[in-house]
Amino acid sequence: PRPAGTRPDRVSAGGSKMRVTKREISAKDGEGSVKITAEVPEDVWHVYNMLQATDVVTAGTTRKIARDIGGGPGGSDRVRINLSVAVENIVFDTDLGELRVSGKVVNENPHVKKGSYHTLELGAAGASRSAAHIFTLYKSSWDAESLRRLREASKPGANSDIIGIAISSTQAVVCLVSEHMTIVRASFEPHIPRARGDGSGQKKAVEALYGTIYEALLSTAEGRFADLKLVIVAGPGFMKSAFFDFAMAKAARDGNKDILSIKGKFAVVDATGGHKRSLEEAMRDPVIAPMLEDTKAAGEVKALADFWNMMREDSDRAVYGPRHVAYTANCGSVGKLLICDELLRSSDPAERRFYVRMTEDVEENGGELLVFSSLHASGQALMEIGGVAGMLRAPLPDLDMLIDQEAARKAHASSGAGAAAAAASGEADTAMAALERAIDGSLRLRDGAESVTTDNSSNADWEVEGGDPRLTGLAEA
Repeated sequence: PRPAGTRPDRVSAGGSKMRVTKREISAKDGEGSVKITAEVPEDVWHVYNMLQATDVVTAGTTRKIARDIGGGPGGSDRVRINLSVAVENIVFDTDLGELRVSGKVVNENPHVKKGSYHTLELGAAGASRSAAHIFTLYKSSWDAESLRRLREASKPGANSDIIGIAISSTQAVVCLVSEHMTIVRASFEPHIPRARGDGSGQKKAVEALYGTIYEALLSTAEGRFADLKLVIVAGPGFMKSAFFDFAMAKAARDGNKDILSIKGKFAVVDATGGHKRSLEEAMRDPVIAPMLEDTKAAGEVKALADFWNMMREDSDRAVYGPRHVAYTANCGSVGKLLICDELLRSSDPAERRFYVRMTEDVEENGGELLVFSSLHASGQALMEIGGVAGMLRAPLPDLDMLIDQEAARKAHASSGAGAAAAAASGEADTAMAALERAIDGSLRLRDGAESVTTDNSSNADWEVEGGDPRLTGLAEA
């Protein structure tokens, strides 16, 4: 087996919630800042989803400062200082659960010139020494999505960590599944020979794989066995059951009371393979689903499964992609909105506003909002169909015709007398207007496998690629 490599100093993904120790946000225009203490990597993931370009982050950091001795260079020292950085570049390290924020320094400091570039490292308490776990985030305007994320991150709640093991004869993974993150802690590509002679060679290879997975299980749990909600062992064939028997026997031989004490939390279920996606299959298993009713990850899996079922059985109530979902959300037709957090943290302000407005439309009309994590397999599956989908309150069989009529009306309203009449009647903007603003300036709409491109000219040419006939109306518009 070839382990992907695990770090002994990593802290768990879930646990206690983010602490907001100071909050000063204007009710008038949303300007203000919050002071945050990140307890676990999932807190840092929340911050990653809240950060946007031009935000300002203030945190402790180290900087190499040159020494002057007698008017000449005298080496350098690393000095611990507080810096405020205007965000330009953001990188989240899923393995370490740490965030790197780069940009220009905006505060005066005796050691660092204002306007020079610096990278702040943000991490959870107990992470690497260089990462700050106490920091301040300033925004010129906290929008609805940022405030929702802040509330969710700081809401007290029980730990719901799950360890997922998927195992087959050619691949195996050990993952930690928390509310918003599925982290692969170890992966293996075993080479198990065919049985020859007495089969001892094959038996040794299989036991070696089980032993390596067992050690990865211990490393992933990090001593917090009592806090685990469930340990899923999934895969095809007999290997999943054989591993469970191996683990219990080894724990008994080694006197490992931690493993033996959670024997009842193990669930052995069928799945198609030994990869990360197999855990999503396992979480839909009728045996496991009742155990996970109160977890966000299982809620995402169920919601996506319900959407696929609706696509098959009642397709006029299922919509996906920005064009169709935006229109139905604006009309108040969406009963449940499924959206991936990747869209809501878009670096393009117009695109972000477009999707935030979509979520507001749904909630204002009494619909349910489900924000999927792009670090869960369900979120990645949602991104494959454009990252957004809606389950409608009632069927809309003529949706394409309605959207085309709306586009034609807007085209008429934007020309001469039509525009004057629209202005006189005080007609409000519609979802199509919001969509036009969002795609202006060569914004590419992510609608599954299709791609739409435009330019800034008044007679823009539309190019539609892919197989969804519902995009035909967008090309005509």
